[in-house]
Amino acid sequence: MNDRKRICLSLLAFMGLAGCGREGDEAAITENEMNAVHTHEVHKITDFVLEDGSGLKINDKKSAPAVGLDQAVHAGDEKPDISGRERFIRELSGVQYSVGMIWEDSFSHLYRTLVNTQADIIKDDEEHLTAKQLEEVALQIELIHSQYSDLEQDLSNLEVPKAVADADMENVESAIEELSMAIENRTLALIEFKSIYEGTDYELHDELLAIHVENSDKYLNRADGTIEDLKNAVEDK
Repeated sequence: MNDRKRICLSLLAFMGLAGCGREGDEAAITENEMNAVHTHEVHKITDFVLEDGSGLKINDKKSAPAVGLDQAVHAGDEKPDISGRERFIRELSGVQYSVGMIWEDSFSHLYRTLVNTQADIIKDDEEHLTAKQLEEVALQIELIHSQYSDLEQDLSNLEVPKAVADADMENVESAIEELSMAIENRTLALIEFKSIYEGTDYELHDELLAIHVENSDKYLNRADGTIEDLKNAVEDK
């Protein structure tokens, strides 16, 4: 099984992983007890602080102030930036769509190949995949991870138009947090997929993979509702 260990991936391992549920009255996303046994859990990586140089980017002319977001900022006779509102919400929706489509387009066939032709080989200590097979899997996982990293960067680069921030800053933060957590859980699923090919406890990693994908889907569903609420709030403003 030495060939399995040749799989060399540079997946970004999240440090100090802690639970993936959200606090408050909202129903928490299911947290798997097996994560604790496996020594890692999903953690909340996004902390939105509206200050220069960190958190959501503040557009000088179109965003809410860093302090006192509950107090709307009026810009005299400045006309509402309708195109900016629509573009921002469209960008959020685009990220939400891409999280699922990257998985469907790039990962699904990898998993089908695993289940249909490679799982029995991985589980058998007397057999092994070829170095070429392992290299192909490694390259595919790297590609998917890179796509999700780019998507996370897109979220980080978003600037909040003033009209959107004034209308519903709370849902802006919630939507970006939910999308970030959806991406993070997909990345953790990739780490579990990588671990399967390293030949360590197939059943455990496969189960954790499914749990991370399920949690990611739940965050995407939440984001769908949050973005819709944000859109309505902006339209009503």
